Amino acid sequence: MRVHLLAPDPFCRGIDGARHLNEHIGRHWPTYVDVDISEWSVFSMLLLVHAATTWERDSPGWGDAVPSLVSLAHELIATHELTDMAADGVSVVAAAAALSDRLVARLPDVERFTATSAAT
Repeated sequence: MRVHLLAPDPFCRGIDGARHLNEHIGRHWPTYVDVDISEWSVFSMLLLVHAATTWERDSPGWGDAVPSLVSLAHELIATHELTDMAADGVSVVAAAAALSDRLVARLPDVERFTATSAAT
């Protein structure tokens, strides 16, 4: 089985090492395939951080890993921009396009996190 990852997850760093816990787990453990980091990677991470922050489930793992993304989530919560787009029925593609400049600005954070995740 292959699992294609759209974006890294701060909570899953090193999870692939679980394949070595025992033979049973290793035999059934999937192969993870990273994709190139893009605006879509940033957007997918933003949605998770936005939801967690909205429900007051902030996590230090995300803030440490991708601080500019967490900052954008807080900004979008304060302005209701993302929730207003959702309420207005804006498509995911259109929402990502509307946020494109801000997503591109967060690419270095996500790329840096991805590089450090791969090294651990």
